[in-house]
Amino acid sequence: MPLIEMIPRLKPKRLGEIELGRLVLLRGSPGALATAGIAMRADALSRAGDITEGVVRLGGASPRFERHGLDETLIAIEVEYVLEPDLTSAAARPAEAGDLIVSPAGGAGVVITGPWQGFGVLDIASAVARPFAQEKAAGLQVTLAWELLHREGRRRVIFARDAREPRRDPLPHYASERSDDEVPRYSRDRQNRGVPRYAGDEDD
Repeated sequence: MPLIEMIPRLKPKRLGEIELGRLVLLRGSPGALATAGIAMRADALSRAGDITEGVVRLGGASPRFERHGLDETLIAIEVEYVLEPDLTSAAARPAEAGDLIVSPAGGAGVVITGPWQGFGVLDIASAVARPFAQEKAAGLQVTLAWELLHREGRRRVIFARDAREPRRDPLPHYASERSDDEVPRYSRDRQNRGVPRYAGDEDD
């Protein structure tokens, strides 16, 4: 046992030794502006059914699939976690990268970018990503914000994907002489779940 215990444990492993769905720690991509962050071990399927091994990088503006060789060494994050959707954020709209979508046929997935033309969707049950097409009915999907939480007690947030804020239309001139910037709005505080707090412009 180490003199100082670290939870979660970070252990170098080859990609081929990391199970699908497990979390890994990534450094920035060579030649890119991406910073270090966490990712989920996943495979990607092409439209022809060809398999590509890699990970889905969760940070940044849009989660994306990145190819990695099975012999490449990554930092495995040895932690048990759950993916928890924020049901209060449910909206029917065209999906964008990062959204958690729920299909009427069953199953849920995270919309990602990657090697496909257009979006892919990472299936939560299998940790396999496939090409994704919007539903034909006006392109609307049931979308949700979501978090990765430590399984024990679900108190520690590992990663959070917030809901996109709806567009705020300007108030009619007769409704108020105050500008939108002067009107305080609420934002959820993860440290005190369920307790609203005022959020300033710096939260945008």
